[in-house]
Formats: sequence, structure tokens, C-alpha cells
Amino acid sequence: MSELNEPVEASEPHVHELLNEAIVWLQYARGVTATLADLVHEAEGVDGKQLGLSLEAVAAMMQAGVERVGQAHAKWTWEQRHAAAQA
Repeated sequence: MSELNEPVEASEPHVHELLNEAIVWLQYARGVTATLADLVHEAEGVDGKQLGLSLEAVAAMMQAGVERVGQAHAKWTWEQRHAAAQA
């Protein structure tokens, strides 16, 4: 990030954009998890390798969401400090 007296680059996403992206990733993860749960309940047998890969994909989606939340929090904190320094 830039120093406190420098403006934020226009290419950096806003806090709201990061939080919206986080919501999208977490909704994807929830949807895939619900689908996997339904498939496992209905299946006569479970392919452990395929289930493992699917769960890794869910974990990656959740990680993407968590990273966006972390970025949004850091950006929000930085903006608050920057605004306080300007006052």
C-alpha cells in the first residue's frame, strides 16, 4: 500500500467490491457443499478420491472468500487511519 499522504490507486478494489466477491465465493462453496451432501446421501457408494477432490475445491472457494474479507478489513482499517490522519 501507499503511504498515508498518498491517494489510493484507482485500480485497487474498494472495500464493498472485496466484500461482494467474498460473498460470491462463500455462496459458491455453500452451493457445492450442499450438492455434495445430497450426492453422498443418495449414493450407494462413495468414490473417496472424487469426494476428496471436490472437498479441496470447496476449501479453495472458502479460502478465496476469506482472503477477500481479510483484504477488505485491511483496506477499511487503512482508510479509517488515513481519514483520521487527514482530520
